[in-house]
Amino acid sequence: MIPFYRWLFFFSPPQVNGIWRELPLNLNNNTIHIESNPAAVVVRSSSGVSVSFDNAGALQLRIPLQYSDRVCGLCGNFNQLPGDDLLKPDGTKAESATALAESWQTGGNVSSCEAIQVPQQCNARDEAHYSSENYCGLLRSGSGPFASCLPDLGAESYFRACLLSLCSARGDQKVLCEALKAYADVCREAGIAIPTWRNSTFCSLECGENSHYNSCANGCPEVCSSLDQSSLCGSCEERCECDHGFSLSGGKCVPAEHCGCWHNGKHYERGGMTVEGDCVRQCQCIGNNTMRCTAMTCASDEVCKEKNGIKGCFPFKPATCSVYGDPHYVTFDELAYSFQGGCAYTLATTCGRHSTVQFTVTGFNIHPAGQNFTRAKLEAVVLQLDGLDVTLNQSGQVDVHGVSVRLPYSTNGSYGSLWIFVKEDYTVLETTFGLKLWIDGHGRLFLQVDERYEYELCGLCGTYSGYQEDDFMMPGGHIASGSFEFGDSWRTHTTEECIAHPNDPRECDNDGTVANEECSMVFHGAFEACHEYVHPSIYFSSCVYDYCATSGDQLTFCESMKSYATACQVEGVELSSWQTGTPCDFSTPDPTIPGTTSLNINSCPLNCSFDTNMCGWEQLIQDSFDWTRHSGSTPSDLTGPNQDHTTGAGFYMYLEGDDVTYGDPARLLSPSCQLDGPICFHFWYHMLGSATSMVLNVYQLQGNKATRVWTTVDNKGPEWQLGLADLRISGPFKLIIEGIRGSTAQSDLAIDDIAITSGSCSVCNFDCSFQNGLCTWRQMITDAFDWERNNGSTPTEMTGPSSDHTGDGHYIYIESTNTTHGDAARLISSQCANIGPQCLQFWYHMYGSADAMGLNIYLLENKVAKAVWQKRNNHGDMWHLAQVDLNTTAVFQIIIEGRRGSNDQSDVAIDDIALHQGRCSGTVLPFKTSSPSVNSPTMMAPEPTIGNVTAPLSVTSPTTTALEPPMLNGTAEVPTLNVVPHTIKLMTINMDNATKTPEEAKHPVCDLDCDFEKDFCQWSQMLTDVFDWERRNGSIPTLITGPLSDHTTGDGHYLHLDASMASLGDTARLISTECSDTGPQCLTFWYHMSGSDTMGLHVYLLQDRKATILWRRNDQGNVWHLAQVDVVGNGTFQIIFEGQRGTNESGVALDDIKLHRGGCQDLVNPATVAPANWTTTNAPEVPAPSSETGLHTPTTQSNDTSRPQVPATTSSAPSSETGLHTPTTQSNDTSRPQVPATTSSAPSSETGLHT
Repeated sequence: MIPFYRWLFFFSPPQVNGIWRELPLNLNNNTIHIESNPAAVVVRSSSGVSVSFDNAGALQLRIPLQYSDRVCGLCGNFNQLPGDDLLKPDGTKAESATALAESWQTGGNVSSCEAIQVPQQCNARDEAHYSSENYCGLLRSGSGPFASCLPDLGAESYFRACLLSLCSARGDQKVLCEALKAYADVCREAGIAIPTWRNSTFCSLECGENSHYNSCANGCPEVCSSLDQSSLCGSCEERCECDHGFSLSGGKCVPAEHCGCWHNGKHYERGGMTVEGDCVRQCQCIGNNTMRCTAMTCASDEVCKEKNGIKGCFPFKPATCSVYGDPHYVTFDELAYSFQGGCAYTLATTCGRHSTVQFTVTGFNIHPAGQNFTRAKLEAVVLQLDGLDVTLNQSGQVDVHGVSVRLPYSTNGSYGSLWIFVKEDYTVLETTFGLKLWIDGHGRLFLQVDERYEYELCGLCGTYSGYQEDDFMMPGGHIASGSFEFGDSWRTHTTEECIAHPNDPRECDNDGTVANEECSMVFHGAFEACHEYVHPSIYFSSCVYDYCATSGDQLTFCESMKSYATACQVEGVELSSWQTGTPCDFSTPDPTIPGTTSLNINSCPLNCSFDTNMCGWEQLIQDSFDWTRHSGSTPSDLTGPNQDHTTGAGFYMYLEGDDVTYGDPARLLSPSCQLDGPICFHFWYHMLGSATSMVLNVYQLQGNKATRVWTTVDNKGPEWQLGLADLRISGPFKLIIEGIRGSTAQSDLAIDDIAITSGSCSVCNFDCSFQNGLCTWRQMITDAFDWERNNGSTPTEMTGPSSDHTGDGHYIYIESTNTTHGDAARLISSQCANIGPQCLQFWYHMYGSADAMGLNIYLLENKVAKAVWQKRNNHGDMWHLAQVDLNTTAVFQIIIEGRRGSNDQSDVAIDDIALHQGRCSGTVLPFKTSSPSVNSPTMMAPEPTIGNVTAPLSVTSPTTTALEPPMLNGTAEVPTLNVVPHTIKLMTINMDNATKTPEEAKHPVCDLDCDFEKDFCQWSQMLTDVFDWERRNGSIPTLITGPLSDHTTGDGHYLHLDASMASLGDTARLISTECSDTGPQCLTFWYHMSGSDTMGLHVYLLQDRKATILWRRNDQGNVWHLAQVDVVGNGTFQIIFEGQRGTNESGVALDDIKLHRGGCQDLVNPATVAPANWTTTNAPEVPAPSSETGLHTPTTQSNDTSRPQVPATTSSAPSSETGLHTPTTQSNDTSRPQVPATTSSAPSSETGLHT
């Protein structure tokens, strides 16, 4: 019995059981051999069965005699009786060839196949024409090349088939050649020698590189390995033979030193890679049948699997179960149903045998009062696993083992690590073992697992099997007939009373017409941006259900719409303005926030931390007692602070209430202040104690009149509080701070850190360049280590920046050498009372090989720290810009947390922090340089209890909306339709720390440079494409196409389009960040295009919602080329690279993108990095630049003649034989490795130079 394999033949690598495989290939202990030659792919088995599929589409099946009368199908039954070969599967004879073919059609979706077309019949004139010896008549010509075969093997049947095929193909010579070859093959197999019937103009057989055609080759070809040997050795065989000095290796003729490898029955070209086992080993062919293997492991967030026919480590793909509304459930496999049970139910539990972590997630439903038990909602969710019990309540309270905890919270155990934190409107639980929960306080829950739990789960969230048919599986393994039977089967019994079988909800009147009209809002407007990611039909149905059940309640309807918006947000699609213009728009205008002006601190010396003295503040002698300067705790119990506000070891002023009586005052008088205009007086105060009537007042003294401007009374708790007093000043003034003793001795008042700023108190100044210190930021004392201030390089090699963001100043960073994995350093801002939208802007640098190093931003409001921004792992040796939108509702602080990764190459740095009013604009906002003096204001808030916080793993980065062109349907036409919105990350704006010339400094910098060594830099995949650009190094798996290595070093990375799974015309696009630099610029890049002449690489300028084509190319040969494209921006623009799949092999690669100021004609000597250890053969000398051979600017022709043509220069890299000098680029940073670079003129593509 032959083992069953499923093959899918193409003329790039075929598929075997759904996996793309390179040829030649041996399977099943060498009993099945698959090979290819320029004409066909052939499968041979040890049983004698063989299949040949040639490049003209002809299939030839050979079976041994033992299968006689044991087969059926379009090839007949092989019983030696031609009369019954046209039998259908039911045993009846087909009336025509078309009917026979339709009866044996296979596949599940018959309607997806094209209808069988009846071949065109020959008319008398065509039949006579094609019967001549110039066509099919050659088969039966007594003087033709097949004459020696006619007496033994009649050609009549082949002649009639040839006639029919030529009539259908209207005389296509390729069809004629196929028919002649079929008869020639039969003759050769019968041992009859056929003279050469092909020539250079008739049915020529094109051979590959380093080979030639032989119509009757004898003996065995020269091979690199016996496994490369054809089974037809010794017979007269029509084939391509290797030229002298070349050997056959994997179907290609290569020099002996380039022989490939056979490994586990599969052939690999030299340099080819394979991954073995459960991604535990990676092997590379280094030539001459030698494989070099190294151990490998997938990262913690990756799974070993086969994707698009390639085995490797790929990121886990999450599946989400949703619970929302009345409630409605959407399983992991996207089955939607409703179930109103009001008890506790198992949502998901590990019931498979392969889960390394066993857990159960239980949802607790309730019936809201007054709903007659027709409605239910999710009230809480509980996670139970080894030694841990966590409850997330819709109220926001989080309990661990029944005890309330403060967020953020983290813990770990045998299961790994777990974090709970607040992000925007959600309480988020995240783990290292692939489970994540979101709960939003409005009855919604999103439960997400990754691929390691496929086939391992059961419960109300389904089985995660990829099939909806088994989602209603009950605990006993049976499938429930309906949602109530299914839901009730997963009920967990608790001591709480509940309604397990509620009343049926109210159904819609009038067939739900009104409900359908209202809920159809989910199909239109702002929601359309999410349709590609979360299909709206499920949420439309649940909206109609709830609308009817609540008789059209408006709040319920808006919650239904918000459920869809929330599901989109979980999938990464923000619909922040979906309520605008709808019945759900309950918003109010943002408050107006006045600006600030600078302040001359010397004209108003009121600032004081009291750490060294009282800074000119005086005790008034007219009061009952004095303020006391103190450090540490006050002597009285249950009153007063334990330490000063700022450092924990400094001084503050306080009132000791033991030796005075109820109502006694103590007053402090400030120095004189000489300012005009609005002033904000900041101070920190502490009021802890049970006494009543203790009071703190602030007075403004002008002349002899004291006006109270601020007051508060009685106990305010054990924390330091921020006091803000707005002053309207005209002329000199002083301030008086008055404390009044309360009813008991437990009324110790304290003040600390007095400061003034110009302008309204609503303004906050977080700006800091770290030139002279930390400004208003301070280190938190609850973390493991501190941020360090530095200029120049960090002491650890291969991590951290070499200078600050601007090139010559200071920055702060975390030094990882004396810390351990997971340690955190935190910086906290002063308090700010700004209410409304604000933009936090800063520059960050994250460079190093460590896993899990992180940078997190938290918004601290009402003692809860919410994660608002995060980055993880290496982002390259460059500074990136980040902008974070904040919408504050109370006094707040910012916490910046740096986290040490898996090794000491995890230095994280930040620089140039600024807070701006209003939302982030997407462009670099101006930075106000601050140089605080010794007495500059330090408004410090009480430090929150963060505990052992671990930054959340997947906090969405701030984004800005950019534009994306429509699909171009495989052509290079200029799109003229309006483009659709697309979200692009606003990260790296400038990674060039070099000093700018005065001319460059006039313009905003747009840095699109990327060598793809670390990541995609500022470039993003466009979401509407059929497939994506891939980042690679080394050679690619597809035969014939693509580079052997990157352009720059020979062992680096580049971007590549693997089109083996795409169709003709499919496109993949890469889009840059937005750029606001106007004027002429030159885009340069290196590209490699080898394969089909119908593939394409196009460059577009996206501006004003239209994409204009600037440059295009198709097949350019197996070399890297330099392209220079002139770009003229008249405003904000983006660049799009579009790769297009051609008719067959289509390998497109990109590397080393750069954007230069000025026109391309100014780049006379573009700097290029010399390829490492590369040699180039047969390269001519580089001629001196001239009008014939030097740098020139050919005009790129466009199909759209109405548009101006944009010049572009394309040239090949000079070879190593050109004699160009390769100077070493010197760096001021001697601790970093020096990279050699070659500076040369790029000759045009006409010189034929290649690398």
